[in-house]
Amino acid sequence: MTNALKPAAVACRDGTRFAVESVGGALVVTTPAADPARETAGLAPFEAAVQVRAGVFRHNAVPIDVVRAFIRAHGGYADAGPEALAALQSAGRPAEPAPAPAAEDVQGGGEAAPDRPFREGLPTPRLPPGSLPGITVCVVPGA
Repeated sequence: MTNALKPAAVACRDGTRFAVESVGGALVVTTPAADPARETAGLAPFEAAVQVRAGVFRHNAVPIDVVRAFIRAHGGYADAGPEALAALQSAGRPAEPAPAPAAEDVQGGGEAAPDRPFREGLPTPRLPPGSLPGITVCVVPGA
């Protein structure tokens, strides 16, 4: 009799079990450390820098194709817990496009500045005589 699968576990046909979670939309895969299929399936480059448990390796932001290759390396898919199944199914779907913004959400829609406050007929502001544009003169007292 086999042990019941944990919610985030995936069982392969050859008896190998590993965990799959979705963290922020990215797959996190936890495998046995001694598993040679980690290298052949392409999981090794995604290995986390810090490992928190002895005997297992955590892999972050693993593409779904690499997870599929890892499952194929172990004879194929046998069973999965509900969390693992949901994570694998959501990772296999193409990303849904963002909804088009409503007309009032478009930049400048309804929030434009009011008409210019300057009235026609007034003179254009000018620099005072002796001023140079873009230059600030600083007078140091006692110099």
